[in-house]
Amino acid sequence: MNKSRIEALTDGIFAVVMTLTVLEFKVPEDGNLFSPNVLLMLLIYITTFVAIASIWNSLHHVMTFIKSNKVDELILWSNHWILLIVCLFPFSTVAHAEHPNSLTASLVTLSQVFRVTNVEF
Repeated sequence: MNKSRIEALTDGIFAVVMTLTVLEFKVPEDGNLFSPNVLLMLLIYITTFVAIASIWNSLHHVMTFIKSNKVDELILWSNHWILLIVCLFPFSTVAHAEHPNSLTASLVTLSQVFRVTNVEF
């Protein structure tokens, strides 16, 4: 497969995931945008956005090391594995924001970051 196709797919999925993550925010009924709950959700969103951007940057750097215009099956499926985990970020972000004291929600989010950042090509 041509390297530019996998890069385009990756860029598109990352753009959608970053957009979906912010769309999960709801304006509070009382209109107070500085309430502790909104500020916590904002902090969780910023942390998630930085994590997703960092993963995208890493994938971009990996692709620059590939000198050929073609990618093999190992690189293709490794990239798909990373994208699968990245696509779950909006879900874990909402779970973590709605249940900030939940150990399970925190562990799911941390395990996602750990799994993506430790994939070896």
